[in-house]
Amino acid sequence: MRIFWGTVLIVLGTLFALQSFGVLPVALPFWSVVLTIVGVYLFFRGLVPGPFSWRKGPHWVKLSLGAWLGGIGVFDILHANQITGLAGRDIWSAGWFVLLIGIGLALIFGNGRFEIRTDKGGKWDRWGGWRSRWNWVFGPHDASTVIGMGDLYYGRKPWALDGDLTLRHRAGDVRIDLTTAEIKDGSHRVELAVGAGDVVVLVPDWCSANVRATVGVGNLDVFDEVRQGLKVSMEKSEVVPDATVTLHIDVRLGAGNLEVRRVPSRRVEG
Repeated sequence: MRIFWGTVLIVLGTLFALQSFGVLPVALPFWSVVLTIVGVYLFFRGLVPGPFSWRKGPHWVKLSLGAWLGGIGVFDILHANQITGLAGRDIWSAGWFVLLIGIGLALIFGNGRFEIRTDKGGKWDRWGGWRSRWNWVFGPHDASTVIGMGDLYYGRKPWALDGDLTLRHRAGDVRIDLTTAEIKDGSHRVELAVGAGDVVVLVPDWCSANVRATVGVGNLDVFDEVRQGLKVSMEKSEVVPDATVTLHIDVRLGAGNLEVRRVPSRRVEG
């Protein structure tokens, strides 16, 4: 994934340099090109699940969103080169039906999922067999703010949560694993904002949790309560008797799947 985005940036820089020097006789509006790339990326990720996505099969909402954004960019570029009379703003105003179709297909067919199972000893297998397949890991794991595109896996290795955690991500599949964290006693706020992608937040079952989650377009699953559609939101609290840790989780997703899941686990001690 890093190679892909690095190549995209190099190609973009080269094209814009050639255009600025008059070598490339083609008009390439910057934001139109960016929208096209983001649209193609979302469309591709709608066809191919991410390495830690729980779904199988196409992601209809992501496919429709990618087609819509990509169409805006493509028609803007074609209009700038006087190839077509339709501009990106025309696709913007008339493209909502694509999202409605995608949401409808998602409601009818779903986006697929699979369950994580435990081994014979009852210990949850933290996707150990897939560790070599993570595409893009941001970090370090120090409760810092992260901004980027690609796949984000936070908590792959044991880490410490001794304060608030804030993560912001533009686009890509995101996985936040709180079961691998050594969590200090008290209350901690975990805030996550993602533009588009599949988001999974794993919450240990030995601590109390207050969850507030919102999705602009897509599916929302908080502790096995599921909602789908446009502008869906949910607030849910679970109190564990004698728990010394309370997590206040606030997750916002623009488009895609969002799941906040309880996971049986032992408390990580330092």
